[in-house]
Amino acid sequence: MKLIKNINVYAPEHLGNKDVLVIGDKIAKIEEAGCMPEIPYLTAEDIIDGSGKILTPGFIDCHVHIHRGSAYVMLQDDCRMGNAFPGNNVLSDIILLCLSEIRTRIEQKEWKVQKDEICIVDTVSFEQMIQSVRQQHGQGFSKNYREMPDSEFINTVMSAMELWMFIKRDEPAHQVEIYPAAGKLQGRYPKDFTGGQKNEQ
Repeated sequence: MKLIKNINVYAPEHLGNKDVLVIGDKIAKIEEAGCMPEIPYLTAEDIIDGSGKILTPGFIDCHVHIHRGSAYVMLQDDCRMGNAFPGNNVLSDIILLCLSEIRTRIEQKEWKVQKDEICIVDTVSFEQMIQSVRQQHGQGFSKNYREMPDSEFINTVMSAMELWMFIKRDEPAHQVEIYPAAGKLQGRYPKDFTGGQKNEQ
């Protein structure tokens, strides 16, 4: 039995700081931080300070690398997490390029991060960001992504980003919530990269 106190919980929506009781390999109870009832037989070794850390579900039978305070999930061949990332290498490249652009816009204060570490932008701005990534780096995409209609391309990228909990679409409000994980990964093509067109002709 373990009690994780004051941890920032995403499931994938942001639940805020919570106390989480874990029994065996299952979450048994979640309460507001500081509100977990007293638990008999819980020792000091069973209590984990979750302050400044994030708890999120879904990573099962996978390999995690920690680098400079960030966790990166490496999927094993037998890992079962729905669709494997990066199961489609071009799509994973596109997502990483989009994450770089998101980070740039946040660093340049074009997009603002809220106190809960989530950035909320209107859907049109987010879709324009995806289009700008396509215009800037599209020569590196495979033929199907280069020739895909704009609306299908945008929906494909956003659906994959949502699946991997980088974003959440709020369609009634016409907004996109960008989760903190989106700021942890980014990608770019090498300067001498010429794109995918040459070897497809």
